[in-house]
Amino acid sequence: MGVTGLAVGLLVAQAARAEVCAAASYEALSNCTTRAEVTVIKWNGAFPTAAQGYANLDLGGRTYVLEAGGQALPLMCISGGGSLTIVGGRVVTPLGGLPADGSALREMSNFYMRLYGDTALRLEGTQLELEALDDDNPQFPTTVVEIRGSKNVISGTLAEASDGAHLELDGIFAGARHPLPHALALMAFDDPNPSSFSLSKSSLFVGPGAVIHDAVWLEEPQEVPQSTVDIRYSAFEPIWGSASGSASTVGITLTESGDEATDPKPRNLAFVRSAGQLQVTSSRFSQLQTWNVPLLSGEEVVLDETMIDGLEDIDSGENQVLVVDGRNVLVQSSLMCDLRGGETLFRGATDDARPGSVYVLNSALWQVDQGLFGMRFDSTANRDESALVAANVTLHRGSTEGRRRFVTYPLDEPDDFPNVVVINAYLQGAWQLEQVQDRVQMERSFAGGSSDPTQCGEFFEAGCTVTPTAHLASRFVETDCTALMDSFSAPLREVWPYTTDPGPHSIAGMVADVVTAPSVALASDRAVRVP
Repeated sequence: MGVTGLAVGLLVAQAARAEVCAAASYEALSNCTTRAEVTVIKWNGAFPTAAQGYANLDLGGRTYVLEAGGQALPLMCISGGGSLTIVGGRVVTPLGGLPADGSALREMSNFYMRLYGDTALRLEGTQLELEALDDDNPQFPTTVVEIRGSKNVISGTLAEASDGAHLELDGIFAGARHPLPHALALMAFDDPNPSSFSLSKSSLFVGPGAVIHDAVWLEEPQEVPQSTVDIRYSAFEPIWGSASGSASTVGITLTESGDEATDPKPRNLAFVRSAGQLQVTSSRFSQLQTWNVPLLSGEEVVLDETMIDGLEDIDSGENQVLVVDGRNVLVQSSLMCDLRGGETLFRGATDDARPGSVYVLNSALWQVDQGLFGMRFDSTANRDESALVAANVTLHRGSTEGRRRFVTYPLDEPDDFPNVVVINAYLQGAWQLEQVQDRVQMERSFAGGSSDPTQCGEFFEAGCTVTPTAHLASRFVETDCTALMDSFSAPLREVWPYTTDPGPHSIAGMVADVVTAPSVALASDRAVRVP
């Protein structure tokens, strides 16, 4: 027999030895994962209860598929390397609530599933049917999946090093009857270990206190550059059309005492935060409300073809950033409107070691009343290498009262501003740039909707032109923003669950539909290179 024939024979023999393991109890499920010949597990267990505790699955470096159909999924702790793919199933709140996990680890969250480092977990087409648990102002937030470091199988504690856990959620659904009431995934950092989290082709109604991804720490939060969060072709919206009050906010406030008013150092979990890289692609965030925390946060943040409408920070407090806070931020081919709260939409950061940047490209933002971008300076050492760049951007200020600086942070030290470049931009409404005139470069940009020559300030006839032309038609300026976004996103929502390439139905194409005035040809007139 030749080499090829031998390989084929081995594959046939392995396939013949592969077994399907049926499990209707936690013990049977754990036993299935100890058998090397098993590749598929059929789950048919009863509704989970707190008294059952958790099923401890040591994958032993092997790959398993758990087929759950419409069954309620068990509570699980998953370790041992390898990977587990759960197809179907429902994550439900167990009778009696969530149990204590019984491990030697320090408690950091209440969880439905715990994923240890070096192990991969994938959920496909899983339904979330969760009840809100009583953890207002919690010390230990509740999460669907808690991600920890690598497990020492002998001691039950964490190993000192980890290559990182991998959590992938595809086609996840939380309906209006069971909106996500707490965190979907939390990194629980005993020591900073990298991890990867991805959410794709999912539709989630969210309730008060919802978080998609963030981290809880034993010590102060740190940067973990290798960690990644990736969100694609997904939509998030509250369970009501338009709500007000703190009860409607997403995010969680962590306190030691359970009392935010008396806690010396409460910490807010963002709706989405990465300790390293965050990428959002072809997704929509609609009518969400935050409380003193940016909607999105990470060290390196990319928003590509992202729709955000009706976003409000109802109590900005010390938080000055509404949409994205990071070190380097790139926003491209995106639509955003009706944005309220905070001082600036996007903020970068620089320190002694590294410069920072914010690039906003090929995008339209309207009904906003904040500055577009700013920079946080932990040190001015890298100021000259840091940059704020707006190119092929239409920015419409919702209010016409008073003046608002285009760059809003820092407010009191103009000399600390980084380089600011505004190319082929259209500023409609009351904006000004005089504060940072020595560090701003403007080219082919327009102050629109006015014939007042002072609208361009010091940049009049030096890269800025005043025009009475309104770049945004009244149907965008005066019409309900969410209704417009609904019409834009309808064809996208039809194809997102089925493809990774929406073809002609793209948000980038819709940007050109929003900005129709001929004075500036956005999204096609000039290519912008991002260093």
